[in-house]
Amino acid sequence: MDLRLRSLFGVAVVEAITSEVEPRLAAGDSSGAVVPLAEQLRPRAGSAEAQASAQLRSATTIVLVVIGIAVVLLAAHLLSRRGSRDT
Repeated sequence: MDLRLRSLFGVAVVEAITSEVEPRLAAGDSSGAVVPLAEQLRPRAGSAEAQASAQLRSATTIVLVVIGIAVVLLAAHLLSRRGSRDT
């Protein structure tokens, strides 16, 4: 279980859980146990939000490029058909 937690959250979060959260939970202080855990998870949440935002921008850029290529190909096709009718 400890190895899975380390790979999921990282060493600092696992150490905070074992050194600060678990003793407070054992003492019945559930509200006091939340604070150190939240302090360790807060920076990770910010980096996850930034990564999700970057992925969304990347996906949006790809979609816009594909639409742009489709418009250019459609315009080229229509112009080529128009030129062949004029002759």
